[in-house]
Amino acid sequence: MPSLPLELVSEIIYEALEFSTSDTPGTRSKPRWELVSSLSVTCKSYRILVLKAWFCRLYTEDHDDTAQLTERILQVDKNWVKQIHCVQRVFRGPRSRSWNLQGYERLELVRLDWLDVSIPHQGSSFERSEYIPFINAPDKVATFDFRGLRWPYPNAYLFIQQCLPSIKHLVLYQQEVWCGLCFTPSEVEFAEPIPTRLLYEGGFGLPIHYATALKSLEQLEQVTIHIPAAGTGLTSVNETCNENMWIGECDACIKFLYTDCSFVDAYVARKRGGIFRLADGTEKQGLHPPRLKSVEWVFVPLTAHEYDLSSAWEEVSEGGDLDSNISLEGDISDVTLVS
Repeated sequence: MPSLPLELVSEIIYEALEFSTSDTPGTRSKPRWELVSSLSVTCKSYRILVLKAWFCRLYTEDHDDTAQLTERILQVDKNWVKQIHCVQRVFRGPRSRSWNLQGYERLELVRLDWLDVSIPHQGSSFERSEYIPFINAPDKVATFDFRGLRWPYPNAYLFIQQCLPSIKHLVLYQQEVWCGLCFTPSEVEFAEPIPTRLLYEGGFGLPIHYATALKSLEQLEQVTIHIPAAGTGLTSVNETCNENMWIGECDACIKFLYTDCSFVDAYVARKRGGIFRLADGTEKQGLHPPRLKSVEWVFVPLTAHEYDLSSAWEEVSEGGDLDSNISLEGDISDVTLVS
């Protein structure tokens, strides 16, 4: 009986795995290892195909996984990994370890789910960049996907320039956003109907303090912010009607300050010019990433459970690396070597 071409077998494996992307922080998007484990012990050539498909996306909650992957599963090549999904459940300040990405030369996307609800907060070591979650990242990493940060102060993003300086696309999933008027993070509120998206081009569209915090990302071209929005606010915006150029202002500030037309005109002009006003009234020229082309805001109704980050923090289960499906800590015995 003739055997199937290896190219076709590889396509079948990828189809069987059906990789998806989970929006909820801390949730694995890979199927169970058992789905392909039997095929992996059929023969050496099939095993390599299975492992190559499985490890094109790496899920990890243990900082040792990325450094020790090829030592603990000898047949795996780090160059197979194109996406790494890291989950930080507990943050211990500067004592927390980093994921070592050395050797992952074909890595394209890094995702970090931050599940510690109490920190980082304003003034924490994370914001002072004493701790960085990744070291030795290759320059080819084009996309950083950051989810779950409870207190999205602008300085909380400073670490990105230290560990992933060459990214072209920054994706943020967060429950609140920074208001450039009151200098606090707030939930997003709009008047009904809630817009589905807002798209800005030409380097504009980020809260000015965010743009300044990210200014050192010289290759950054696109920022996408996914955020829940409630229909309980005063601001009416959509893709075609956005005269005040909403970029994160909270509904409370809009309610009390936007009644003064002269203030609104001056504030919108400052936004367009990249100028922000400090708490003492001093105005300062802000900067933004030099190659930034577009900023997209994606809004999802606050009642949509899959985008409710608070429920994600409460409900995600504890787990090991690479799924418990083929975890380096637990189920490695299932990935037996074929002699």
